[in-house]
Amino acid sequence: MNKRRLWSAVYLLAWLNFMAFLVGTVLLGDALNGYVDNGHYFLYSKFHRPHVYVEVSRALYTYSWWHGLSAFASILIAAVSAAMLSDDPPTVAGLKADLKEFPRALSPMRLGIFARALWDAAGSHWRELLPFWLAPTYFVLMWNLGTPLFGRVLTGTVLVPFPMFWAFIRAGRLFARGDLSFAQTLVWVILMPLLVLVLLVPLLKNVLIPGTD
Repeated sequence: MNKRRLWSAVYLLAWLNFMAFLVGTVLLGDALNGYVDNGHYFLYSKFHRPHVYVEVSRALYTYSWWHGLSAFASILIAAVSAAMLSDDPPTVAGLKADLKEFPRALSPMRLGIFARALWDAAGSHWRELLPFWLAPTYFVLMWNLGTPLFGRVLTGTVLVPFPMFWAFIRAGRLFARGDLSFAQTLVWVILMPLLVLVLLVPLLKNVLIPGTD
């Protein structure tokens, strides 16, 4: 029970750190895509208009750089935490066995079984998965359409991150409960939201405010 509480705390802190980085990127920018020029430090943010580079102090630039690295590390930490919270946590022996079985998994029969399992998982849990499938699309729409209505601060700190965080928790707990396998989670939680965004890009271009894409 103590280990489960510990992993739950790690999982929550990892995603809170990632969401904090997202909010900071929207409001200020990030140093990972910024630059240093002759003692001047610039953060990059596509959300700042008309200038996408904003000059900041050296301390803020350094903080943003390290926070960016920790945010990407948080994704890995959250994935590990979710795995440890599942009903059947992974073990080294289990991972070695999976690697040995990997060549066999590419056979037509096993691929067919895997495809059927994927489809069954989506059919059973689509209500929990659907909000996160639309999360990247929501981010693009809300930032471009919500900012003129509600302002950059409210949109970037509340209207964008909180619904996306709720959608991820709703989808991620399926894996934590053991309802989805790691492979099913990789497809339906990681890849599917990006695929939906790519498919909807032509439609998004028709509704985005001119000059913000």
